[in-house]
Order: sequence, then structure tokens, then C-alpha cells
Amino acid sequence: MQNEHYRDFYGRALIPAGSCDSKLFFDHFSGQSIPSHWFIALEGKTALASTKFEWIVSVFPSDSAGIYDANAPCYTSICFESIHEAIETARHIETELRNNTPASAPQEKIS
Repeated sequence: MQNEHYRDFYGRALIPAGSCDSKLFFDHFSGQSIPSHWFIALEGKTALASTKFEWIVSVFPSDSAGIYDANAPCYTSICFESIHEAIETARHIETELRNNTPASAPQEKIS
């Protein structure tokens, strides 16, 4: 078990890193090279003094094979009481990252 949330840990997406990703929420990598991919995951845990679950969305730097350090996310969301809210947040982050990949960047016209 790599971290405390692995009991309820669901990987959502492995996304190629884009040149604009550092502008989103990855100040963690200033002065370092940006990883080749991002791994988005949902992590669930029991809320303190409760039987309810809390969910967070985490983004981990990864390589192209999906290898990442589960103890070193570069982004962690607030806690959500609903898995549906966490899934929606993960989708939003995934969309933002996919829109910032080099393949989706506007092409310059070469004259």
C-alpha cells in the first residue's frame, strides 16, 4: 500500500503533458522539467468521526508507462462529500489538460 487512500483509489486518466500545463496549477515544477504525462485519480477515505466517505481528486506526474509516486501529487483538490462532485472535478481537470497538449494547440501558419 503506497498511501493511506489506496483502499478506495481509482485511476481516471493518463494524459500526455503539454507545453502550457505549468500555467494551470503546476508551479511545483518551476525550474524542473515537466513530466511526460499526468495521472488523474480519485481517492476516497472515511471522514473523521463519521461513516461517510470523502473524495479528493489528485494529479500525479507520471511517465508514459503510467509510473508515478503515489505520495507526491502535484495537485490535490478540496474534499468532496459526493463521489459525483469528485468525478466532475476530475473531468474538468482532464479537459483542461487535454486542451493544453501540443496536439491541440493552434497551428501557426508558415509562409
